[in-house]
Amino acid sequence: MDYKEIMKMFDPDRIAKMFNAEEFQSALKSAADQPFDMGELIASNQKNFEAMMAANRAAAEAYQDFYRKQMAIFEEVTSGAQEEIKKANKPGGTGTLDPKEVYRRAVEKALILMAEFASAARKAQDDAAAIMEARVKEAVREVRKG
Repeated sequence: MDYKEIMKMFDPDRIAKMFNAEEFQSALKSAADQPFDMGELIASNQKNFEAMMAANRAAAEAYQDFYRKQMAIFEEVTSGAQEEIKKANKPGGTGTLDPKEVYRRAVEKALILMAEFASAARKAQDDAAAIMEARVKEAVREVRKG
C-alpha cells in the first residue's frame, strides 16, 4: 500500500479547490436562466464554505498525523524487536535473549504510542467539531436577523 498516494487525498489545498467559489460559480453559469443570482447565493454562503474548508483542513492534517504515527508504531514494534534479537544472537552476543520478552516490550511501546495516537485523534475531532459548531451558531444568528 502506497501511503503517499493515500495522503494526497487529504491534501488541504486539493480539498480547498473543491470548495472554490469561483470555480463553483463558473460551473453553474451555464444555467443562466435561473431566477436568482448565483453570485449572491455563493456570497451568502461564503462563510459556510470557509468553515467547511477550515474543518477539512484540520481533518486532513490530523489524518496525515495519524498515518505518520501508525507507521512509527509499526516500525517501532518490528525493527526494534528484530534488532535486539539480532544483537543477542550474533557471535559474541549473549544468545540468551528471549524473543517473547523482546516482543512483549515492543508491544508495550506500541501501546503507549497508540494511546498518544488516540489522544491526537480525539483532539482533531474536537477541533473540527468546534469549527463547524461555531459556524452553525453564526448561521442561526444570521437567519434570526433576517
